[in-house]
Amino acid sequence: MTNVAFYHLLNSTVEDAMPQLLDLTLKSGNRALVRVSLTDQLSALSNLLWNQDRDSWLPNGYEKDSYAHEYPIWLTAGNDNPNDASHVFLLYGIEDYNLNKFKRCFDLFDGNDTSSVAKARLRWKKRKEAGYMLTYWQQSNDGKWQEKNKN
Repeated sequence: MTNVAFYHLLNSTVEDAMPQLLDLTLKSGNRALVRVSLTDQLSALSNLLWNQDRDSWLPNGYEKDSYAHEYPIWLTAGNDNPNDASHVFLLYGIEDYNLNKFKRCFDLFDGNDTSSVAKARLRWKKRKEAGYMLTYWQQSNDGKWQEKNKN
């Protein structure tokens, strides 16, 4: 069963936190699929990952790239998984109920937006009812992750 980890962002944006989590995913030998709600978000997200100022390299592709299977990170607004990712990242409140094909799901949400928090609570409840293994991580004041709840 898929492990669904909720990441409650308090001191950074999704765009700041996600590259660090992707870097850890790649270093653990896994491939990642990043799902967003709008295709308009893909180009900016791809540029962000390609141009990180850190020591990591986050190669990615999106849309109709014929070399999709070669990218360890694939960005999509659809249900495709052309790079055979084992880990999925859900951004901006995206709901994906077909998580069984993944080992791990990262659900990142803005903890400073009451609407985003309320929607994340609903996703938690639905996924708990569906039998997923759930963990809840909250960002501390120094930007580190603290596990707060495990189901």
